[in-house]
Amino acid sequence: MREQFEPSARPGSGLSEPTFYRVDVTRLTFAELLATFRNPLVFLFAAMRKILRWRLPVINGQTFTLSEPFPVESLPIEVQGSLASALSECTQRDFDQHHAIQVATIGDMQAYGVLLSHRGGTVMALVMYLRVAFRHIETIEVSTVISSRLRDGRTCSTTNARHRIKNPPDYVNEYYPAVSASELIARHWQRLAALPADAAVVMDAPAIQRLQQENSRKWFEFQRNRGVLQALRPRDVERLKRQRSTQSVE
Repeated sequence: MREQFEPSARPGSGLSEPTFYRVDVTRLTFAELLATFRNPLVFLFAAMRKILRWRLPVINGQTFTLSEPFPVESLPIEVQGSLASALSECTQRDFDQHHAIQVATIGDMQAYGVLLSHRGGTVMALVMYLRVAFRHIETIEVSTVISSRLRDGRTCSTTNARHRIKNPPDYVNEYYPAVSASELIARHWQRLAALPADAAVVMDAPAIQRLQQENSRKWFEFQRNRGVLQALRPRDVERLKRQRSTQSVE
C-alpha cells in the first residue's frame, strides 16, 4: 500500500484544520463535462447525474489554501521523481526554483507544486503533481503552468494541462496538452512577444509568491461562487479521515 502523506506529517507546513471542498459535477456545464470526461460512457453517466441531480458518495476533497513554502528536497521521493523532468527543462531555460507548496487533501489524494521564476522577472512557472486513487485505480497527473502578470491586471498563462472547466474572466489561458515544459515556455515567450514591449510586469520573488497565492484564491472564489465547489459536510470529512487512517496502517 502506498504511504499516505498527511499535511501534518511535514513540520512547519503551515497547514491547519481547513475546510475541504469537492467539485459538484451537477453544476458543471455540458461543455465542461465533455472536456472533463473524455470517455463517452463516463460522459453520458455524468450528464445523467447533472440532469437528475444525482450526488454520489464523496471520495476525496481538497482545500484551496496553499501551505507555507518549504524546500523542494522535502517533497516525497516519488513526487520529486515525477516532477524531475519538467523541473530540469525549466532550469535549463533560465528558471530558478524557489520552493515547494502543498495543498491539504482528504481521501486518497495528494497535491503538490514547485514554484519557479525566470531570471528576467516577467515569467513564473508552477510545476504541479496531483495523485488521485479510488478502489485500486490510481491516476497521476503532472502539469506545468507558465504565467505572467500583465499591466492591465490580467494573468496570461500557457499550460500543458487539459482545459476542463471555466476560468475567471481576467485569466488569459492557452492550453497545449501533453507538450513538454520546454515547448510550453517557448510558446509563452511567443505570446509575450506579440504584446507591447512592457506589457508584462517585472516581479521579484515575493511578488511571484503573492501572484501564485492570488491566482489560487481567484480561481477558488470564482468556482465557489458559481456553485462548482461545494464544502464537504463534517460527517464526510470524518469518514474520509477514518478511511485514510485505516489505509495508512495496511
